[in-house]
Amino acid sequence: MDSQEIRKQLEMTLQEQYLYLKQKYGAVLENYFMDVNCTRKSTKNGRGNEGLFVHHDYEYDPANPLVNNLSKPEMAKQFDYMYQHAENLTYCNYLEHLIIHIKINLLRKEQLGHYINDALVNFMIPELNDWYRYLVQLKPWQEVAFGLIEENYSDYCDLIEYWLKKLDVQGFEWKKFTTRRNTR
Repeated sequence: MDSQEIRKQLEMTLQEQYLYLKQKYGAVLENYFMDVNCTRKSTKNGRGNEGLFVHHDYEYDPANPLVNNLSKPEMAKQFDYMYQHAENLTYCNYLEHLIIHIKINLLRKEQLGHYINDALVNFMIPELNDWYRYLVQLKPWQEVAFGLIEENYSDYCDLIEYWLKKLDVQGFEWKKFTTRRNTR
C-alpha cells in the first residue's frame, strides 16, 4: 500500500474515508446479517480472497458512542438493524481498517471524555503485531490480507504513534514489543 495514501486517509474525516473506500473497492452487496435476529450472516460479502475486510460504518454512532462489535451476533442484535444494512458497510484492507478504528477510538474519547478499551487494543494491534513479527502461521486469507500491507511496517508504527500521541499517552515505548523479525 502506498504510504502517501495512508497519510491521505488518516487526514480524512471518518465519513470522508468511508466514501473514499466505497469508491475504491465498490459497494458491499448484501446486509451483513440477513435477519433482524442476526443469526444468518451474508455469504456474498466476503472478499478475504482479495485481502479485504468488511467494516460496519456505525461502529461509531454519534448518537450512541458505545456501539461496537457489530459483527458479533450477541452484540449486533442489541442495536438498530440498520447498522447491518449493506449501505452501512465498507470494504477496507487491514491498515485502512486500523485507520478507521483509530478515528473511532479518538471520536469516542472526545465525545465521552475518556478512553474506551475496544477492538483496536483488544484485537487489531495484537494481531498486527503478531503478523509483522511473523509469530503466527497465517491462514490463506490472512496471507493475502498481510500481503497488501507487509511492506508497510513503518507506516503501521507511525499510525500507532499517531494514535498514542492523540490519546496523550507518554513514555510508552510500544515499538520494543513489535520489533520486526526478518524470518518468514
